[in-house]
Amino acid sequence: MNRGGHNVQGYTSPNRRHDRRFFYKYMPPDTAKIVLCNRTLRWSSPILFNDPFDNHPDPMQFSSIDMQRAVVAELSSLLTNPGDTSVTDPLLQYMLEVARRSTPQERMAMAAVPKEFETLLSDQKSDSLQDLKLLWSDMLRDMRVLCLSEVNDLTAMWEHYAAKATGVVVKFEAVDRLDSAFLMARPVKYDDSPPAISQPQEWARMMIYSNNVETEGVHLFDDYEHTKTTEWQAEREWRISSRKRREESGLYSDYGFKAREVAAVYFGWKCSEEDREAITALLAHGLDHVETFRAYPEPNTRRYAFERPSRV
Repeated sequence: MNRGGHNVQGYTSPNRRHDRRFFYKYMPPDTAKIVLCNRTLRWSSPILFNDPFDNHPDPMQFSSIDMQRAVVAELSSLLTNPGDTSVTDPLLQYMLEVARRSTPQERMAMAAVPKEFETLLSDQKSDSLQDLKLLWSDMLRDMRVLCLSEVNDLTAMWEHYAAKATGVVVKFEAVDRLDSAFLMARPVKYDDSPPAISQPQEWARMMIYSNNVETEGVHLFDDYEHTKTTEWQAEREWRISSRKRREESGLYSDYGFKAREVAAVYFGWKCSEEDREAITALLAHGLDHVETFRAYPEPNTRRYAFERPSRV
């Protein structure tokens, strides 16, 4: 094994996007029974997320006037300091070439009439921005996101997502030889600054420098999907994003996983004996390899610790 032990027999899946081996999913006991019995996990639209700022339904809350002003400002800056910047619009290319051959005073005069530049924002690119807003609205409903954590000992997570420690944490392995969906997980970035997708300046630069606003805009959407504010950073979240299948409806889907992808189950310290017995019994059916542990709060470290055996 190499790369942290997950590269079995030297094989690395071409779908692997990270170097992690394990991920964790906190859940109430009844959910754990469904997950282990059906071997499915629920992938949800961000519309169902508990953070109102996470994948907001309308992140581009700026007007067409804001957009025009941003374009004008960027064009004025370009003409004042043309440099070696490459643009795709032929008229802009010509204007920048003229600006490069002009004196600083002449360039300032060229940039002093920004209203003339608004015509450079073609109808096609204006329509592209509106199309992208509609695209995001459709994407949000059709997204299917599986949220995971890279740790299993967070008190707040046990309390909130594992029913006040009466539930469990299931440990999943990203297995290369199975081309696991877990191989495609991406870490969530935590940032309190305004997202790029909400800034008209970002779109203005894209419209000026790119000849495919739709493609570049999707990259902004992708980054936005994986960014949360820093107050959530303790969760150390990773996400796997997909889209609902054609025949599916609603705001969530239950997608299957392989038995080999389950590595361990951690019972909360308040998990009832009845629930532990029921969940352990499910492991006897094709999940015999799954290790079990009991989580308990360690007062000296003020963190969760784990002990074996947990099976009853």
